[in-house]
Amino acid sequence: MKFNLKNVFLSVGMFAFTLVLVGALSTNKAEAAATCTASVSGNWSSAATWGGTCNSASFPVAGDIVIINTAITVTVTAPAAAASITINDAIGASNGINLTGQTLTVTGAILTTANTGAGVDTIAVGTGTLYAGSITIAGGGSGATIVSLGAAGIINITGNLSFSGTPAQAQLNVTGAGHINLGGNFGNGATIGGAVTAGNIVLTLNGSGAQALSASTTAYYDVTLAKTGTASLTGTTTFTRNLIITTGTLDLGTNTLVVTGTTDIAAGGILTTTGASTTTLTGNVTLAGALTFGTGSTFTSGSTGTTHILSGGVLTITGAATGTFVGAVTVDLGGTYIETVAPTT
Repeated sequence: MKFNLKNVFLSVGMFAFTLVLVGALSTNKAEAAATCTASVSGNWSSAATWGGTCNSASFPVAGDIVIINTAITVTVTAPAAAASITINDAIGASNGINLTGQTLTVTGAILTTANTGAGVDTIAVGTGTLYAGSITIAGGGSGATIVSLGAAGIINITGNLSFSGTPAQAQLNVTGAGHINLGGNFGNGATIGGAVTAGNIVLTLNGSGAQALSASTTAYYDVTLAKTGTASLTGTTTFTRNLIITTGTLDLGTNTLVVTGTTDIAAGGILTTTGASTTTLTGNVTLAGALTFGTGSTFTSGSTGTTHILSGGVLTITGAATGTFVGAVTVDLGGTYIETVAPTT
């Protein structure tokens, strides 16, 4: 039998071209993002909610742009995804999204358009899990914009969690030890514009760069740093329970920090102060990393507990820093206590 190599090469070439063409068409189809606008209240996965004009799936999928109109509430009844979500001005009627214990993954921004009336915008995470690139809680009018997080609920944000408006207009309401894992900044600038009901916020800063916490005496409950780089305060701040630094640095600058519970600084953690900062660490202080009270700062440690420097831990009091150790100070073998001024004990 004789083979015609020319025909073989032509056939292989045509087959390869067909594969490339089909692949290109498939890729273009997959990359096409739809804009899905909720026209009636209903389930995320229902075509009727989106007027039947969303995309070939009839409801938003990963990569799609979602808009929720006035007086419309979308309920997530199964895992869902989108590229971004905009919740329009509620005006005089309520609107928003309800996760009902489900998972919603948004790769980009979730933002609300500030109210101009008495309506209420709601992002009800509840016991669900919300992933977002960023969340903007924009308040306005006589109504409110509310992000609510319940017991065992989780919000994971790679960017910023931002507020604008008065405490009545922009609200983050957390109950039952809801968790927020944040890669960006918390709040806007020096103070949080909205109201934070934070009896049980468990906030973890896990960003890879600089992060800032807006000043608040009520916004923070348990705070954990598990990051690379430095987190900073922008004003007087209270952690109403515990501070845990596993990795990364918390720099108070010249601001005031009050920790009413325990302070635990692991081997990879640093807590440092500069200038005229004031630090009150009320409960037990356990140090395996570094704690520095800088020049001009004042401190109180162990008001209702002790200060314990573990092996590898370094506590430094420099320059004109002044302070008080209320409870006992224990330095383990391998721990270090350094002072250039003698504090009150």
